[in-house]
Amino acid sequence: MYQRKRTVIITGGLFLLTLFVMTVSVGVGESGIAPQKVFDILTAGIFGTTPYWSAGEETIVLGIRLPR
Repeated sequence: MYQRKRTVIITGGLFLLTLFVMTVSVGVGESGIAPQKVFDILTAGIFGTTPYWSAGEETIVLGIRLPR
């Protein structure tokens, strides 16, 4: 029982770490975009976030950096 709980916690932690690293890495570059803004751009369709970012930032995240 203890081993299973430990495995679930470690797996969950690694999943969250992967999401964090992905969000930060998409924002790093010539036109640095804050991680919170990257997260909001990526989840705008799911959560219905009102866009406060420019169309250029959205294009950079969704059209250039994310596919890489």
